[in-house]
Amino acid sequence: MATTEKKLFRHGGSWAVDVPMQFAKAVRDMNVIIEASPDEIRITPKAL
Repeated sequence: MATTEKKLFRHGGSWAVDVPMQFAKAVRDMNVIIEASPDEIRITPKAL
């Protein structure tokens, strides 16, 4: 599994993260599921 470190930034009234192209290319549909816990934030492709 590939990993990388990125910073969160403000975009309007929300927080955003710049997803590197190497990760975005693996997601055919740009809809994702975001899960958060006290220890992590997980972004996974939405199942078709």
